[in-house]
Amino acid sequence: GTGLSYRFVPKWYIGAEVLYETEFETDVGQERWSYFAGPSIHYGSSNWWATLTWLPQISGGGEAYDGQDEDYHLIEKTKQEFKLKLGFNF
Repeated sequence: GTGLSYRFVPKWYIGAEVLYETEFETDVGQERWSYFAGPSIHYGSSNWWATLTWLPQISGGGEAYDGQDEDYHLIEKTKQEFKLKLGFNF
């Protein structure tokens, strides 16, 4: 994964993230994969920080369940992922 951010006022950043996840099995090779991309907002002070990211699944493939949309990997992933990261400096 990777991302970019821009500080628009002191301590506040807006950005975008891209994430690629894949899983390989010994006998079959690459079994499943998925791409996610979305916006993020970050606040950082001298004592703590927080980042909220929304990552909708852009595409995916591999193992699927009956009737699943072919453009996504939904066996172990969702169409929408939200992540909240908190950190405390000490």
